[in-house]
Amino acid sequence: MSMFQVSGVVLHVYDAPAMTDKKTGEVTREEKPKVQLLGDIPLPNGQARFDMITLTCEDRAEFEALKGRKVTVPLGMFAPAKEQIIYFIPKGAHPAIVEGQGATP
Repeated sequence: MSMFQVSGVVLHVYDAPAMTDKKTGEVTREEKPKVQLLGDIPLPNGQARFDMITLTCEDRAEFEALKGRKVTVPLGMFAPAKEQIIYFIPKGAHPAIVEGQGATP
């Protein structure tokens, strides 16, 4: 179980294209499936703002089937450089549907 979780409505699922080194032609990053979730961030004044997060996932089809549904997923993160944080869904983790919830916007 992950210490951190994120909840939101599944908006979009896509494949981030592979990256190729222009000089050598070598593939430097493989194609990766991504999911975009829309959630609401509570504000100090009691209101909320919508925010979208894009996460790398293992199984695109698993999230395609959940478009428009509110889910919660474990959240992994790492900082490859100063002031940069990469968020992802840990390998083997699956989304859980938040019952009775649909798209918030």
